[in-house]
Amino acid sequence: RGPVAGSVLTAWGASTDAGPASGITYAAAPGGNVRAPCTGRVDFAGDFRSYGQMVILDCGQHYRFVLAGLGSLGVDSGQAVARGASVGVMPGTSARRPALFVQLRHGRETVDPRPFL
Repeated sequence: RGPVAGSVLTAWGASTDAGPASGITYAAAPGGNVRAPCTGRVDFAGDFRSYGQMVILDCGQHYRFVLAGLGSLGVDSGQAVARGASVGVMPGTSARRPALFVQLRHGRETVDPRPFL
């Protein structure tokens, strides 16, 4: 089960124009609630380049979840969160269905997030 209700648009490792997908992209309902995939501390919460609102959650043991594409945030940098707690919501209605990009990093490497979701 992922951090947002919806279907998988792009699976981990799937072929994309930029090479194998380095995360999972979910098609989510407008305004859908996004939940923390682990207990940890928020390293970053804010607008990031073309990704929209993004949360980086430090899960410990050098694991960090990146959640990008949110419409609004419900957490601040430095805040502790529990697994399953709301970290924000998806954008409201727009021309296209909102998408949440989920990436898991272990140190500098990206790893398959599925076993951790």
